Amino acid sequence: MKKIGLKGAMLGVPMASLVALATATPASAAVVQCYQVGPNDPACAHTDINVLMTGTGGPSLINSNFNGSGAITGTFTSDETLIMGASGQAVVESTDGILNTLTYSLLNGYTFSTATFNLLGTGDVFFNGLVFGQDAGGNDFTRVISGNGQNFGGITGTEGERFTGFQLSATGLNSFEQLRLAGVQQVTAVPEPATWALMLLGFGAVGFSLRRGRHAAPHLSAMA
Repeated sequence: MKKIGLKGAMLGVPMASLVALATATPASAAVVQCYQVGPNDPACAHTDINVLMTGTGGPSLINSNFNGSGAITGTFTSDETLIMGASGQAVVESTDGILNTLTYSLLNGYTFSTATFNLLGTGDVFFNGLVFGQDAGGNDFTRVISGNGQNFGGITGTEGERFTGFQLSATGLNSFEQLRLAGVQQVTAVPEPATWALMLLGFGAVGFSLRRGRHAAPHLSAMA
């Protein structure tokens, strides 16, 4: 996903048909296109997290963080050799100037509820891709997205979805830029049932040992 500075004249043009969905499991999850500028509904939530670059981790990997924090919180990966744009905001390009594939993934248990970004090309940008995360019940899901156009747009959930990333396969895309997130949270993993069972067994063993220790103490003092 590459970002190059947007021309002012482009700012008033919403990304056309950004997100269309094909259902996967669970059926209740919903992902819709949202708009950063213009009169189109729904408007994207206010985004308060700038995704900024921290450096390359290899020819096809760029590390990123939140608001210049320094800690690596996400990665951009591709089948192509990626380069970073010169600006402070996330600008991702390929060495040949044509960005055909790009994946953005959060790390360390982070999730987001809305993402806005800019797709910049020589004309309309056509793409197909995926967005992935968890529904309100904590179930993993993947949704198909597709669209065309360029300029600011985004994705958001309508029923409590939390996203961990997205993937694009595009034609006519020169750069993906200005990625911003809303509703960023770090999810704490919930122990699996087997883990809970082991923990309960451990607590029981500790309690049994403590009880035995209390009962054994009088006998030891009598022997002394």
